[in-house]
Amino acid sequence: MKSGQSRNASNEEEVSDSDEYHEEEREVEEKRARISRLVLDVLKPRQITVIQLGEGLTKVDGVSKVSIASREVDSETETLRISLDGTEIDYEQVVYQIDNFGATVRSVDEVILER
Repeated sequence: MKSGQSRNASNEEEVSDSDEYHEEEREVEEKRARISRLVLDVLKPRQITVIQLGEGLTKVDGVSKVSIASREVDSETETLRISLDGTEIDYEQVVYQIDNFGATVRSVDEVILER
């Protein structure tokens, strides 16, 4: 029976260690910086309007304000400077939404992170 008791004690230690690890992971997650401003250089097809793209970006979690300025236009594409403001902006969702419109993020020109 002692070996069974020893195994139970060992399992309890593993569970305890696992619980401690997950608690530390949650604390790190809570302390993680959040994106409050994001400025992107984006290339989009001319068929999509900046209003359509802007409306799509307002649906992203954490985005409260979208500002789009056209920088360069040619016959097929338009280069945009897109500024997003909010709290806890989800960068992956932003890129996903931009991709859904057939546009491409060329660079992140500015980011403000807060804790």
